[in-house]
Amino acid sequence: MPKYPVITMIFAATLLWAPAAFAQNEYVQIQPNPSGVGTKMSFSATKLEVNDLELALKFYRDTLGMKESARMTSPTLREIMLKFDGDSEPTLVLVKHPEERKVEVGNAYGYLVITTPDINGLIARIRSNGFTVSGTPREAREFGLAGLIFLKDPEGRPIEIVELVKK
Repeated sequence: MPKYPVITMIFAATLLWAPAAFAQNEYVQIQPNPSGVGTKMSFSATKLEVNDLELALKFYRDTLGMKESARMTSPTLREIMLKFDGDSEPTLVLVKHPEERKVEVGNAYGYLVITTPDINGLIARIRSNGFTVSGTPREAREFGLAGLIFLKDPEGRPIEIVELVKK
């Protein structure tokens, strides 16, 4: 079994999807997977195709605080895998295809949900990094949420930010 089976599966799936794209490629594993990953069925990643990889990194890595766990580059594709500190899975994979392949955000998908211990602090950080957050968080204690707000990433994808009720 490969040393990093989840990342290997993601890489292999991409190879099968676009084999010609990997004439020259580079794969860098930055954070190792925890032991036992890949030994049972589990959710391994969500891929978001983006138009502007640097803007997406500014939002997900620099603003929300995700850490880069791996990256894969080929002549026609770049993937950057992100996760929060302490998370083993799932991984968010930002995918960038060539410039001529325009990504349009549609409505045939769900949305990301991110849990934070300090929703107001996260909103302040998002705004201080130049991103927009409309409104203020609302409580939904009947669902165990001290705070809940929806916002959009730089390309318009909805994200739900929640803070759990502290016990």
